[in-house]
Amino acid sequence: MKREVLEPESLREASGFLVSSPTRFVFDNPMRGGPRLAEVRTALREKGVVRISATKAKVFVDIDPGDPGPALISLDAIARSCAAGLERAILSALGQVDAVLVGIDGRSDEETRKVAEAYADVVWGFGAKDIGLTDEEWEADHIHFANARNLGRMQVQTPWALVIDSDEYLDQAAPVDLRKVVTATGSEKVGSYALQISCMGLDQMDGQRLARTQFRWYSASHNQLESMGDLQKCGGRIVQDISIRTDEENKRRLQQRSVCIESLSEEATRGNLNSLFHLAKHRIGTGDFAEGERLAQDFRSRAEVHGPLAQQRGFLALGVGHLYYNRGSAKDIEQAELWFLRAMLDGPRMDAMCLLGDLAEERGDLGSALCWYEAACSMPEPVSDDYMSWREVIVMRMSRRSEIRRTLGIDS
Repeated sequence: MKREVLEPESLREASGFLVSSPTRFVFDNPMRGGPRLAEVRTALREKGVVRISATKAKVFVDIDPGDPGPALISLDAIARSCAAGLERAILSALGQVDAVLVGIDGRSDEETRKVAEAYADVVWGFGAKDIGLTDEEWEADHIHFANARNLGRMQVQTPWALVIDSDEYLDQAAPVDLRKVVTATGSEKVGSYALQISCMGLDQMDGQRLARTQFRWYSASHNQLESMGDLQKCGGRIVQDISIRTDEENKRRLQQRSVCIESLSEEATRGNLNSLFHLAKHRIGTGDFAEGERLAQDFRSRAEVHGPLAQQRGFLALGVGHLYYNRGSAKDIEQAELWFLRAMLDGPRMDAMCLLGDLAEERGDLGSALCWYEAACSMPEPVSDDYMSWREVIVMRMSRRSEIRRTLGIDS
């Protein structure tokens, strides 16, 4: 669509233009002296359908004449001392939302506040009493995530809320129009949409990132949304980038994780399968071999085969298999193979097939390795739809198959 591009000297000048055809206003980024995005939205929202996007240098306001319709989605975030990450997160989602709300932890640095004030329509803060903590807990860097998120959720004015944390961003390489998603035929029956979360080679689907605003969070540490009605996938992808965290934040997260693990252990003991799964995942992720395997076995024995938790069953089996694989002895490799096979009890998994192919190659059985990789490559692309998958092995499957075929002297 062709747009007239205008670069007004001020927001007041832009407000005076009559928009009769598709128009783009270009301003300096608010962090570089341009107007705050809340002011931009307020000044121009009556001119038609307004869509805002931005880079660190410029802000682009695309306006189409006509009825703007209702605001649909808000970015709903909380942050603490993470200015660079918060800015990246907001910039990545700006074009997908109609409002930005940021809650600032009272212990945050000033730079993070400045970023929030530059980009957000609503900036709010919270302290110890606001989220139900004692002064001692606050000083010890504790946080009640559910209470903090719910404070922000109560201020969201749109029917849908998008959650992206300050060490994440919405992947522009996986384009999806979230407004079209929440207004598509049948969306009135949907309570939430799952987005793919990618972190360090692991992909999973998270059904809490785009949900109806009416739902509230629970659990102080490993916060979850309450029952969300029907869940559908929408094709969007969020990337977690832990490298953007500061040393201080990493230290704080380790402290918070210990509190989280304690809470998860209590809930798992009471029979909460979701808590048991996350506890097992944490133990496996930290290399706690014995406890990780024990918890994975416990979860898998409680969760029904081919039931609603089939993906979680498979994921934990792969995790335990990886622990054995990394040990490297002959007996450990045998155990790894058993766990990778267990991962497929709930249905074929491309990542498990690739790992079984790697094990076969390691034993020198290239024929079996090729069979596993042929099977993996024959499956339809699962990455965006799987609840959880080991992306690192999946993306290499075609080249790995070709390497084995060449080694065997088979034309690729």
